[in-house]
This record gives sequence, structure tokens and C-alpha cells, in this order.
Amino acid sequence: MDIREITEKLTIVNVTSMTSVLVQFPHFLHFWNPQNLTLEKIKIFINGASLQSESVAEYEHDVDEYVRLLENQLEIEMEKKRKMSNRIGLVECQISELWDRVDKARRRETDISNRVTAWALHLTQLMNEVKQKRAHLGATLDSSASLDAEIQEYLDLLAEKREMVDRMKQEIDFRRGMHKNQLKQLKLDCDSEEEKCREWTQKSEENEKVIFVLKEQKKVLGERIENEKRMEQEQKKMLEDLEILMKKSQISKRKNDGNQANLIASLSTITTNSCS
Repeated sequence: MDIREITEKLTIVNVTSMTSVLVQFPHFLHFWNPQNLTLEKIKIFINGASLQSESVAEYEHDVDEYVRLLENQLEIEMEKKRKMSNRIGLVECQISELWDRVDKARRRETDISNRVTAWALHLTQLMNEVKQKRAHLGATLDSSASLDAEIQEYLDLLAEKREMVDRMKQEIDFRRGMHKNQLKQLKLDCDSEEEKCREWTQKSEENEKVIFVLKEQKKVLGERIENEKRMEQEQKKMLEDLEILMKKSQISKRKNDGNQANLIASLSTITTNSCS
């Protein structure tokens, strides 16, 4: 059901229902103006007059129902309008892209036509030269045949040049596609190399941290080795001092033993003399 059908049904309901209301309530006539009559005025009048008739209730129900249908239909139409606007914008973008392609094709066609025109001018000049030669040498069958052959040769050359231009055009298109693919592949390779560089940079930073830690450990070990060497030298010096002391103590002990022996001998001599 579209908006026009809903409006027609709403008009029929308005006429039938309002006729019954005007019969029961004549003082409603001053509201009956088709230009300023609205659904809110009808509802205000019906609620103010406290109408309980079945026709008014049905009218109000029908009006609400058709208003709801109109709102739903309006939402659908607005959604269609929005989709259509989006589609129009997409079509405009596609048209702009097509115009760009047409401009490129026109420029390419102009370039090719300029080349063909240049060749045509060149051939025209050659033909004019041939005509001058013909006028100068005279119109003979042999010269005519040779000139026709030369013209045909130049025409064949022009055809070859046209074919060459077409081949060059195809080759340019092919190379453009190939270069585009190569650029994509190079971009992928660059991204891969950048990722590898980031990984190498990260590994280099980790290695620098490890090298710094190893240098610190080497420094600590060097200090520890120096301390060990110093302690070893001190211990060696202490051992040398102890050896010197031990040698001195042995010499003094020998002297003491000799003195004791002499003392014992003298005591024994004295004892012997006293006994005798």
C-alpha cells in the first residue's frame, strides 16, 4: 500500500466519521474548515466534549492506524531516498573515473593521430617531390611505374608504421601492467626488508645489552683478580718473613744449646773436683 492509497482511505474515513460527529454535535461546525482542520484539533475537540460514540472511537482508531501507516511509509520512502542518494554518489564517482579514463584515451588517441598526421605530411611531401620529379622527367610509362611502385612502397611503409604504433601501444599497456605488478612486489619486498631491519635492530639492542653486562662482569672479575693477586703477594711476603723468622729462631736455638752444653760440662767438672 503506497501513500496515495492511504491518503484516499483516510479521506473516506474523515468524511464518513465527521458527518456522524457533526450530526450529533452541531457546535463543532466552527471547527470544520478543510484548510486548517488537523488531526490534533479533532482529538482535542473529541477529548474536550467527552464523546463516547462508537463512530468517533472508530474514526480515532482509523486515523491513528492510517497515521502510523503513513509514518511507516514515510520512513520507508526516506530510507529509499537515502539509498538512492548513496547510489547516485557511487555512480557519480564511477562517472568521474570513466571521464578520467576517457580523457587519457583521448590524449593517447591525439598522440597517435598526431604521429599519423606527421607521417601523412611526410608522405605528402614525398608525393609532391615525386610529382615534381615526374613533371621534370616527363610522363613516361617506366617512370610512372617506378613512381607508382615508390608510392606503393611508401604506403606500405605507412601501414607498417601504423602497425608499429599499434604494437607499441599494446607493449606500453603491457609494460604498464607489468610495472604496476613490479611496484606492488617491490613494496611488499620493502615492507619485508623493513620488518627484517626492525628485527635486526631489536636483536642488536639486545646484543648491546648483553655486551654491556659482559663488560661489567669482566670489569668485576678483573677487580677480583687484582685483589687475588694482591692477597697472594701479601701471603708470599708473609711466608718469606716467616721463613726468615724461623731461620733466626733456629740459629738462636743452636746457640742456646751450645751454651747449655758448656754449662753442663763446667758443672760436671766442678762437681768432680769437689768430690775428689
